[in-house]
Amino acid sequence: MKYKAFTLIELLVVLSIVGILAGFVFVQTNNAVNSGKDAKRKSDIALLASAAVGYQSESISMPISSGCSINVDCPTAINEALEGQLGTLPTDPNSGSSYKYQSDTGTDCTISAVLSTGETYQYSCNGDEMSQSAPQDGVCGSRANNSSSGYPSSQTDWGTDTTYCASTIPSTTPAYPSTPGSSVSWTCPGTYLGSSTICTAYHALDGVCGSGTANTYTIPTNNFCSTGTASSVSGEGPWNWTCAGVYGGTTPTCVANKSIDGVCGTSNNGNYYDTSSIAAPCSIGATSAYSGSGPWSWTCAGVYGGTTPTCTANKKVDGVCGTSNGTNVYTIPTVNFCSTGTASSVSGSGPWNWTCIGQNTGSTVSCSANKKVDGVCGSSSGVYLSSPPTSNLCSTGTASTSGSWSWTCAGANGGSSSGACTAYQKQSCSAVGGTTATCGTQTCCVVNGSSCPTGYSNSGYTTTAATRCGEHCFSDPPSAPCYGGYCYGYCTTGSHTFGAVGTENCTAYARHRLWHGGENSDDPLFYLCIPFTCYASVTQTGCY
Repeated sequence: MKYKAFTLIELLVVLSIVGILAGFVFVQTNNAVNSGKDAKRKSDIALLASAAVGYQSESISMPISSGCSINVDCPTAINEALEGQLGTLPTDPNSGSSYKYQSDTGTDCTISAVLSTGETYQYSCNGDEMSQSAPQDGVCGSRANNSSSGYPSSQTDWGTDTTYCASTIPSTTPAYPSTPGSSVSWTCPGTYLGSSTICTAYHALDGVCGSGTANTYTIPTNNFCSTGTASSVSGEGPWNWTCAGVYGGTTPTCVANKSIDGVCGTSNNGNYYDTSSIAAPCSIGATSAYSGSGPWSWTCAGVYGGTTPTCTANKKVDGVCGTSNGTNVYTIPTVNFCSTGTASSVSGSGPWNWTCIGQNTGSTVSCSANKKVDGVCGSSSGVYLSSPPTSNLCSTGTASTSGSWSWTCAGANGGSSSGACTAYQKQSCSAVGGTTATCGTQTCCVVNGSSCPTGYSNSGYTTTAATRCGEHCFSDPPSAPCYGGYCYGYCTTGSHTFGAVGTENCTAYARHRLWHGGENSDDPLFYLCIPFTCYASVTQTGCY
């Protein structure tokens, strides 16, 4: 069996039908939602109306407002008045929308909501009734006119015109504009949240320039016209405007000249070396001659009776080092830092530095004083050396020569020179009867005895030999601290070969027996061990 597929036209027809049905359902659903919201709005207005009635019965009058949104921008007194009756103020179901309150006199009021249809649902306090209508703007009555067709200049009252507003109560009821060229205005409020309309009545007359044509420092702001309506003011001085006759009156052109004060130029309060550098003494007005020798003064004459200010400029002074600059002194300078300018603090420990700061943006100069240093012989002077010294010649100053047995140390920056500095030639090791050896890391000269020859220093390396302690000793050293009878023993330490050891001493012990009946008695009373000191003598000394 063969199946026939849908054609493209059939598919489009089906889709169109589905779209129409979906749109219908959407419209119906949206209408239902809007109807529900409008029902809530009407219910809320009824609640707010009952609150207004309750408050008015307690307070006689309602809070006054030309129009506000409840619980949004209404004054606190209005929100509290309604909230005090309800507990909680209702809100419009649409976010960003709100219910409106208005009371021009306190005896009337309206509470309104905008429905989804665009119409206004409104409660009126005066009639204690609900109503619904499209917003209606205020409409001017017969007493209003426009600037091209006002009341004739000869008319003295409203004549047959009787209404300010076509259907609403005006904000005010002004009197007829009896003065030619004048006007009065009032507001005709709209209904059902419609816009208010400002209405005006004009009285014709010829324009006449006022006292504003007198010279003035700034653009005139009043007295433009004795009669007529002033146009906008043009120009930057002189200023021009017209006084338009109302309802066919003549329109003259009026002029006010600008009185301009003299104004100091950008050179005012500036800093300059001389008057020839003052490039802009006045921005407005004629410049007078300069007076003074720095600071300088001058005036800028005003025009059309404007004031004449006095202007000044400061003299720019560069900092200049004083007589202490470049000097050679033993101690930090305390005076004569700058001949012009302000001295900074002094830094350094020799040479010493400071700046002389210019005045009125003048340049700042750096200054210094040298430290005078006397020449002083160094550690190579007065000592014995193997060869003429080349280092440590001067502790301060500059050596006159190097590699010589005598020299002087010249002072710096005018300091005095030292006396003669001298080093002495040290004799060779063989010349002093010594032999060359090594003392630690250096070569030394080993001589007999405990002292070094002139020009040599003791290295601390020695050869020592210990002497015997005393007499009546055994030929063999004791094997214990006390051995034998009447014997002192030998020193067992204190002798050493050549090395870094100084003179030593050592301790030995001797035992001495004491008898009841004397030394030859066979009955010893007790044995006594006595410590004593042995001494070693230096036989050789290492010198360098």
